[in-house]
Amino acid sequence: MDETIVYRYLSGTATEEEKLQLLDWLKTSPENKAAFFDLKAIWHAKHSISPDNRTSDQLKDSLSVINERIDRFVPINKKTVNHLWKRWAVAAAIILLGFISISILYKVPKVTPDTDIVYVNQSPDSVRKVFLPDGTLVWLNTHSSLTCPSEFTGDQRLVELQGEAFFEVVKDTLHPFVVKTKAMMVKVVGTSFCITTSPDGAISKTTLQSGSVQLLRADGKKLVTLKPGQQAVCSEETDRIEVRHVNVDEYISWRFDLITMSGVKVFSIIESIESLYGVNIKMDTTAIKDNRYNFSFRKHKGASDALRRLSYMTGIPVDTIR
Repeated sequence: MDETIVYRYLSGTATEEEKLQLLDWLKTSPENKAAFFDLKAIWHAKHSISPDNRTSDQLKDSLSVINERIDRFVPINKKTVNHLWKRWAVAAAIILLGFISISILYKVPKVTPDTDIVYVNQSPDSVRKVFLPDGTLVWLNTHSSLTCPSEFTGDQRLVELQGEAFFEVVKDTLHPFVVKTKAMMVKVVGTSFCITTSPDGAISKTTLQSGSVQLLRADGKKLVTLKPGQQAVCSEETDRIEVRHVNVDEYISWRFDLITMSGVKVFSIIESIESLYGVNIKMDTTAIKDNRYNFSFRKHKGASDALRRLSYMTGIPVDTIR
């Protein structure tokens, strides 16, 4: 089951289609129901606390309701009894923490500023998936970082990016989602797109898969609106912006560990493999140097697999120079 759908259902942002998918998944097995209602019980415990709901009797009543809801879907036996007690303890801990937090907030009238969360992916071989407070899903590529508040407040949802990330933004017309880079800002309501910045942040590239995005300067001045299939490259130094039509898959398939190139000459393929894996390739390309190819390979499988695919596609032996 896609964890994004579960998260969106619990946060009240799931579509009707996603709700049906979740229902079908719940019908598949009792284990699925048990796992889901564990999460739902804890979610409700965490999000339904009010200042007037602080007595021990009310705490017991709340926990009783949670456990009754779970029990209707999970058969009671020796194993599940122990499991339910563990869930009861977790839910109780969450609710008690909520009571403590509320009591502190009511004793101290000052509002504590939201703390920023910094998500970092320094792994050279993996992509990190991150859920933001509003349910937006982010794929963070290697050597990239994303900064966002622990909770979105105000009239916009602002995050800052260095590196490369793909965003699936939860739609909220009243609170636009804004990605800030050193070179520009990208403003959306609900859409999917990729942003890539240069190591120094001076150049920023935005590739739109679906929906619509607005590109803004750091001072908020609107630069351009992109349509699906378009890419914009913006330079901080020259304040110039270039918009072009691209094959979007080439720029977003990295989140699935896939390197994709379309309509390229064999020289470009060789150059990409050499740069990615730090190898030198030996290949007689004389007869095919002007041909164009669509080529893709799995990054984690290494240079040998990519070269094997290249040789199979062109019919020409490929080797590496040591």
